[in-house]
Amino acid sequence: MNGYILVPQASNDFMRAYDYLYFRSIAAASKMELRLLHAFDHLGQWPGSGHLRPDLTDLPLRFWPVSNYLILYDPREKPIRILAIFHAAQDVASILSDRFSTEPL
Repeated sequence: MNGYILVPQASNDFMRAYDYLYFRSIAAASKMELRLLHAFDHLGQWPGSGHLRPDLTDLPLRFWPVSNYLILYDPREKPIRILAIFHAAQDVASILSDRFSTEPL
């Protein structure tokens, strides 16, 4: 079975990114929403896509860039689990450390 699941925190990330863009440009928010949804579908079909980031995490998680955002996902399960969506300008290492030091995968 292909596909994806957004975990609750990733869903919150998605909505925060959308809201941030929406208040600046509805068109930009809609465009990013479509890009992210397309990326989720792609990752569900091709769960080996993206790259590992041993500089950020020892976990076997993959990162996939979409414009200025990074999608973090776990390809080990079917359907894959989208774990987080970050803006590339954020301190991803700190966020990962905070988020995954207390949350089980």
